Parts: sequence; C-alpha cells; structure tokens
Amino acid sequence: MISEGGWRQALTSSEGWG
Repeated sequence: MISEGGWRQALTSSEGWG
C-alpha cells in the first residue's frame, strides 16, 4: 500500500487519484 506521503506525492504529480 502507498503511504500517506506517497499517495500525496502522486496526487501532486498527476492529480486524479481521489
């Protein structure tokens, strides 16, 4: 699973996860 900081970084890179 992705850590809180991990999924947050992904959102910043490509918004469209949550």
